[in-house]
Amino acid sequence: PNGSVTIPVTYTIQTPSAKPTIAAGGVVNAAGDGSAIAPGTWVSLFGTSLSATTRAWRAADIQNGILPTSLDGVSVTINGKPAAVAFISPLQINVLAADDTATGLVPVQVKNALGTSDSVLALQQTAAPALFQFPHAGSAIYAAGTHADGSYLAGPVLVQQGIPGTAAKAGETIVLFGTGFGATQPPISA
Repeated sequence: PNGSVTIPVTYTIQTPSAKPTIAAGGVVNAAGDGSAIAPGTWVSLFGTSLSATTRAWRAADIQNGILPTSLDGVSVTINGKPAAVAFISPLQINVLAADDTATGLVPVQVKNALGTSDSVLALQQTAAPALFQFPHAGSAIYAAGTHADGSYLAGPVLVQQGIPGTAAKAGETIVLFGTGFGATQPPISA
């Protein structure tokens, strides 16, 4: 009667995909969570939208003895050099830092299908030694290690926390796991 028409309309609102973001303080030595990293060191990155998948590298990812610098399209550079990518997930990536002579603050970036993260600065030193640790409750920290036969070292506190193992004995040879000890003699590429 008055010339007006009602037309139903449907809107779909999509938020843009967030590019990967490395958290402030989110680049750490993978063994001790210290802030310093070094060439040939295992490094953990923490943030958001780092990867759409979760997985570790597989034997098929290692080609001709060369470690992968990308898993499922996720890569990391430290000071512009590609790092070997060992594990990816939306919130964490583990990499082996490439050989590099630079020291001081160096840029770290993550690249994936959503884009490239802003650079985050990490302190790179010639060495950043740290021992890997068992998960712990409370303030006590226990180095991850094994007896010579490969069974876990675990004192009473760790056994009570459900970590199977036995304590080391005086004079026994044990194996501890660490990273970031610096250049080897003879030199071996990261």
